[in-house]
Amino acid sequence: PPAARLPHRGGRHALPKPPTRETLAATLLLASGWTPQEALLDPMCGSGTIVIEAALMARQMAPGRARRFAAEAWPGLPAAIWPEARRRAAARELPGVAVSLLGADRDAGAIEAAMANAERAGVAGDVEFVRGTLSRLPHDEGDGWIITNPPYGTRIGERTALRDLYASLGHLVTQRRPRWHLAMISADRMLEGQLGFPLREVLRTTNGGLPVRVVVTGER
Repeated sequence: PPAARLPHRGGRHALPKPPTRETLAATLLLASGWTPQEALLDPMCGSGTIVIEAALMARQMAPGRARRFAAEAWPGLPAAIWPEARRRAAARELPGVAVSLLGADRDAGAIEAAMANAERAGVAGDVEFVRGTLSRLPHDEGDGWIITNPPYGTRIGERTALRDLYASLGHLVTQRRPRWHLAMISADRMLEGQLGFPLREVLRTTNGGLPVRVVVTGER
């Protein structure tokens, strides 16, 4: 199950609802075009995976630095290489993040879990999580990225109910963050259409066996 995989990268396990996998979050960030020098907002952050992964990248903290690997037991590899590899990885880490990495969610339990997960990952001082809906996120005339994994209904009734959510996300991008880019995981072109502007596909993958696409802002 997804929860069993969480400790493999950052030791996170506070899960108010099924989370975005760390590997999927990292894939989204790398494919989006975002760089660690740019502000980031996940307005539907859940347990905080995307924001936390962004902080780990910004601080150059190696994935899995706190876990053991099966290869450590291989007889053909000298045991001394592992402490040295960890030492070199630790030496590359930066002391902090210079930009805003913000997660928001309307669910109080999700925010509590995200904060706890950031603490376990060692980046609590580099990220911020706030409770709030899409419609209450403030206007920002600066530059940055909205990067998120919104819900996508797999049944007709669910898709219909999500139209307003996607329309609100589109309004956030066009009206209150006009200079911000958007990157997201999408499984439904109909829901994408509710945003009100075109998106460009940069990657195809799967999430829980469901085909999904990484899409980013096109011409608005």
